[in-house]
Amino acid sequence: MSRVLPGQPSRALLWFGVLGAPAAWALQEMLGWYFASAPCSTYIANRHFHGQPTGWLVAIHLVLILVTVIAFLASLACWRRARVLDPVLAVLVDRYLGMIGMVVALIVIAALIWGGLGTVMLTPCENMR
Repeated sequence: MSRVLPGQPSRALLWFGVLGAPAAWALQEMLGWYFASAPCSTYIANRHFHGQPTGWLVAIHLVLILVTVIAFLASLACWRRARVLDPVLAVLVDRYLGMIGMVVALIVIAALIWGGLGTVMLTPCENMR
């Protein structure tokens, strides 16, 4: 069991900062495929969606970009809190994980924006490929 210093970032906030962005990206890929594949085939489970699912896909992208920005801010807050504490091993790990969370969140934000461009510019069947 590790010792928690006063002012040290909470474990939940730290791990949300590290894992929130990759989870949002994975969810975007799964939900994007599910909604984009609806008008492309009649032999799939989600064939009850008719028309173009572009509105759903844009809404999913925007919500997940927001989640990723929040994960970035959580990592930034953890990194800043750990930076001002005494340099003990647990705090160094917190600084490292905060930095990793920020870098990963920035990469995921770029990937979500890039994926969202395909949603707006391509038809759903082309986007799914």
